[in-house]
Amino acid sequence: MRVNIIDKSACCGCTACQSKCPKNAINLIADDEGFKYPVVNDELCVECGLCVAVCPMISKVEHLRDNDFQPNVYMVKNKSDEVRYKSSSGGVFTALYESVIQKGGAVYGARYEKEYFFKVKHDRATTIQECEQFRKSKYVQSDLSGVFEVIKDDLSNGRRVLFSGTPCQVSGLRLYLRNINIDNLYIVDMICHSVPSPLLWEEFIKYIGIKHGSQVIDFTSRYKKAGWHTNYNCYVLKNGKKYYRNKLSCNHHSLFNAKLISRPCCYSCKFTDLPHTGDLTMADFWGIENVDKAFDDNKGVSALVINTPKGRQLFEKIKDKLVCQPSTAQTILAYNHSESISMNPKRDQFWEDYRNWGYLYVAKKYADYSYSRRLVWYLKKMVRKYMPSVILHRLLKK
Repeated sequence: MRVNIIDKSACCGCTACQSKCPKNAINLIADDEGFKYPVVNDELCVECGLCVAVCPMISKVEHLRDNDFQPNVYMVKNKSDEVRYKSSSGGVFTALYESVIQKGGAVYGARYEKEYFFKVKHDRATTIQECEQFRKSKYVQSDLSGVFEVIKDDLSNGRRVLFSGTPCQVSGLRLYLRNINIDNLYIVDMICHSVPSPLLWEEFIKYIGIKHGSQVIDFTSRYKKAGWHTNYNCYVLKNGKKYYRNKLSCNHHSLFNAKLISRPCCYSCKFTDLPHTGDLTMADFWGIENVDKAFDDNKGVSALVINTPKGRQLFEKIKDKLVCQPSTAQTILAYNHSESISMNPKRDQFWEDYRNWGYLYVAKKYADYSYSRRLVWYLKKMVRKYMPSVILHRLLKK
C-alpha cells in the first residue's frame, strides 16, 4: 500500500509521506497550479505502507486531550505595543517563541525567501532575531520539505521545540512523530482560511516588480500603518520606494478572497472543528469590536485556544507578557472559519484563463484590476483623503 493521488482534494501537501519513506521513493512535484503532490518512484518503493500511515488525509490523529481537560479560550494581546505593531494581530506568537528560545529551544515557522520571489518556506530558528522572520501572516502555502526530519533530530537530542503551522501540517507532523517521544514538543496551529497557490503568489510578486520597474525587496500583509482594522498591505522596492494599500497590492488578496486560488483539499477541509490537534490554536480575533469594545484598541487582538495540558503549561509561562480575558469558542468562530470554504464555480475557468493568457489577464478579469476599476478606486481614495468626513457622510446619506 502506498500513496496514490488521483483526486487532488485528497492531499494537503504536508510532506509527511515524503519524510517518512525509508527508501526516499517519494518526491513532491508541483502541478500547473503550483501545489505540490507526492509522486512515487516505482523502482524504489517497497510497498511498506508507512506513507499511508502518516497521511493526515487518511489516518486519524489520536486525540491528545485528557478526558477531564476542558479547552480554554481567551482574547489576548501582548503588553508590548511594539510587538503588536510588528505582528499581524495580538502578538501572541512572539511571546511563545521568546519563551522557548530563552530555554535553549528551537522554533519552526514560515518565512519569506526574499531571493526567490518571496517563496514561503518553513525554517528553523534558535535566536530571537531569527524568529522575527516568522511574524506576520503569509497568504500562501508554505514549503515544509525536510523540516519534519530536522524536528525529529532536535527531539531525539532532547531539545525543546515549538512548531507553528496550519492544522493539516500539524496533523501530518503528529502522525510522522507518532512513535517518537514528544514531551519536549509544543505545537501551535491556527484557524485557517485555506492556503493559496505558491505559483500565483510568485506571479503576483513578479508583476509588482515589472509594473514598477524595480524588484520587490519587502512585503507585509496586514500592515498597521493606520491601525489593525485598516488591513493595509505594504511593499518596498529596490529603488527605495514604498507603497501602502493600493489596487495593485490588493490583486492577490482579491483572488484569494474570491476562493479561486486555494488548494483543492481546502474546499473540503477535514481540520476545521475545534479543538484542533495543536496544543494551542491561534486566530485573529475578528469581530472584537462587537464583542468587547473596551478590549479593542485597533492595535490587534488574537484569539487563543488552549487544547491540551501541555498547551496550558506553555500558556502559564507566557501569560505575564499578555493581557487576557476569557472568551468562548462560539464567539471566535462567529467571526472566523469553522467550516470549509466554498469553491468558486469559476475556479476551473480561472485556471484555464491563467494557463492561456497569464497573470495580468486574470488579474483584470477576476480581481477588478482593469483600468476603469483602478480609476474608480483611486478617485474614491482621494475623496476619502481630502473631503471632510462630515461632508462625505452627508453626501453618502443622499
